[in-house]
Amino acid sequence: MLKHTLAFINSHTIPRKCLLLFFSVAMGWMHPGARAASLSWSGGGGANANWNNSANWGFAGIPASGDTLIFPASQPNLLNTNNLVGLTLNQIRFVGAGGGYNIRGNAIILTNHIEATNSAGANSLGTPITLATKDQIINVTISLTNAGSLSGSVGVIKNGAGSLSYEAAISNPYSGTTTVNGGTLLLHCGGISSAFAGPLVINNAAVRLTTLDRELPNFQPITINAGGLLDLNNLNEDIGGSLTLNNGGTINVGTAALTIFPPNSLLNYFPGVLNI
Repeated sequence: MLKHTLAFINSHTIPRKCLLLFFSVAMGWMHPGARAASLSWSGGGGANANWNNSANWGFAGIPASGDTLIFPASQPNLLNTNNLVGLTLNQIRFVGAGGGYNIRGNAIILTNHIEATNSAGANSLGTPITLATKDQIINVTISLTNAGSLSGSVGVIKNGAGSLSYEAAISNPYSGTTTVNGGTLLLHCGGISSAFAGPLVINNAAVRLTTLDRELPNFQPITINAGGLLDLNNLNEDIGGSLTLNNGGTINVGTAALTIFPPNSLLNYFPGVLNI
């Protein structure tokens, strides 16, 4: 095919830009790694649980940028390591009737969501993740821990009835809006006011501090809508941005101190519930 194409090009006058475009497309078509793939973890690498071991992916290759990675239930090497550099993934999925994955290693870029829809078992992602291109959905049915930092200029949309735990050692510096639509978002990041860097919207769901004071970012707006709960869990918190409680949005303070910095106040209260 290529021979006939070259003969056609030699007998016709074709602009240089068109030639470059043609060969880029042609080379991508012929190169087997040019198309994104879905790889499923098989864990068959024995003592070598690294991502660059094709035995861990059923000898179907190793992850490349653009791929979707699937982690099914009941596979060996639940503790595994991304030892690849500069990897951009389309999606990460935990599926099936079990979990228990603990994924560590190098940073990745994520372009199209995390789906933790396994029906049993908790999973943990310890790799630093840059959230790219758009707000990233994290859908959790049971339990997922993000132990690595989340960064980027977009936000997170937490869906599903399960719990998502932020446990970065220092912070999650992503600056987009965190929207919690279902289940519970647990905050346990090591730095002060460091769970995320942008606004917070709680819909029919809960956000809960776990063991440390002052997880919420300073001077960012917080909106708690109907059915939404911000549970300080008897831990101290500061709010310097606007605070809006809509139609029964609730803050449970307990024995903690909730400090609202001026000039902000509870003027945006339509009506909400502040349990002290």
